[in-house]
Amino acid sequence: MFLKKMTNLHFMEYTCGLRTSLEMKQSIIMPLSSSTFSLSPSELEEVLDESLEFLRSQPTEVSRRGNFMDSSYFREIAKRVGERDTSPLKYIEEPQITVRRDGERFISQYDAVGIERVYAKLKEFKSPDGAREVYRIFTKRVSDIFEWTIRKQIEIVDYLTNLQSDYLESLNPFDLKPYYQENMAEHFGISSSTVSRLLKNLAIEIPEGPNILAFQLAPGMSIEAIYGIQAMKELRKDPELYDREHKKWKVSCRKLVPIIKERFNLDRAGRTLNKYQGLMNKFGF
Repeated sequence: MFLKKMTNLHFMEYTCGLRTSLEMKQSIIMPLSSSTFSLSPSELEEVLDESLEFLRSQPTEVSRRGNFMDSSYFREIAKRVGERDTSPLKYIEEPQITVRRDGERFISQYDAVGIERVYAKLKEFKSPDGAREVYRIFTKRVSDIFEWTIRKQIEIVDYLTNLQSDYLESLNPFDLKPYYQENMAEHFGISSSTVSRLLKNLAIEIPEGPNILAFQLAPGMSIEAIYGIQAMKELRKDPELYDREHKKWKVSCRKLVPIIKERFNLDRAGRTLNKYQGLMNKFGF
């Protein structure tokens, strides 16, 4: 399992590197702030901790500013927390959504403990009289956005896991469908940038396999490179083409071009295969 997880982590790091709008429809009710879309529940809890400390230290100043969530102070706190540790391993070890089979379909469930911790933290926002209304509208706004985020993330994961059910069964990259985040934005009636933020760092626990990040199920333009690297990994098993003992190819990338076409029906130039080799070395495939 550890080996599978590490291999999957390398795949995530690689696809992170490859990731490269629709206007928000007025009929869709969505919170106005996006500062917390890409935060995990534990990160949001940290943001609330720091926000509470700030509000308590400057109640008079805060009371004149309306909703604290619209302030630069809150955005800076959210940004700082979100950038503290961006390693995929951090998120993959604590998945926010668990996916399980229910007959012929996958269904998703959000981490109940994480939700409870966020709401428990919101209850600590008990303000002095001068800032009571400020605190009330802030906690209501955070709660609304958190609930909307959870609901959308579950909808997206439900959609993606059933779309990519073949891949989830085999964990073979050749079974990934070439699906784009733009397609998802159109399907759900939200902007591509919102989809990207909702997927960012969103980890999923899947049945009979390693945890993954949700964006892997919408590979977009990365799919051609994913297929190409998987083909190179398969070719590397052929002792006529690759020396496993010395970890060296026996043939040039130019000579691999017709082989990869014949075995996998992939049209790739020699320089592209050379690039794949470099990525495989970099990410330890």
